[in-house]
Amino acid sequence: VLLFDETANVLRPHPSYRGVSNEENRHISIPPGKGVSGKVAASRRPLRIADVNREKNYLNVNMETLSELCVPILVGERLLGVLNAESAQIDFFTEADEHLLVTIAGGLATAIEKMHLFDTERIRRLEAEMLSQAAAALTSSLELDQVLDNLLISLAQVIPYDSTAVFIRENERLRIVAGRGFSAPEKVIGQTFTADDPLSQALREARRPILIADVRADSRFQS
Repeated sequence: VLLFDETANVLRPHPSYRGVSNEENRHISIPPGKGVSGKVAASRRPLRIADVNREKNYLNVNMETLSELCVPILVGERLLGVLNAESAQIDFFTEADEHLLVTIAGGLATAIEKMHLFDTERIRRLEAEMLSQAAAALTSSLELDQVLDNLLISLAQVIPYDSTAVFIRENERLRIVAGRGFSAPEKVIGQTFTADDPLSQALREARRPILIADVRADSRFQS
């Protein structure tokens, strides 16, 4: 089974994929249109190949493979992945095998979709519960330090983080008033920074959250 990663627009082998080690699996990504599985993902149609050596789209992942049968895993027209079968014999798979694999892929699609819906609902319930706890934390104490610390504890259950900090603007500077995840919090909390640094300025201008995928590649970030 290769599952479709919509964000990256690639197929990735599930760890259960036989014939390829888990370590190799982590580095394989197949865009739609590339290889047999990619061709099936792009066309949304099954593909039965009697001899992979005559298939120009074949990616030689397993040296022993001589014939292949691949079908899409679909919910409507939405691609969830592909179900791939390989054989060390020439012209091994039959039309009946293809019909059977299509049926299995349909059942697998239903199961995957149900799991996705369950996970989505579970995450939504968890987020609602954590947000409720965060709201309660705001009124749990009259001490600002305690309120912010409670808030950051609740935040970790909604958005897992390695470290987090709360900045408050004081005149033309920003001061860290609370933080968690730092090896030496006493060296962090209380620090002040200019309020006109590039990232703060971008945040004020955008007036919306800013997501930085790699701070090393963004000059606005200052460590």
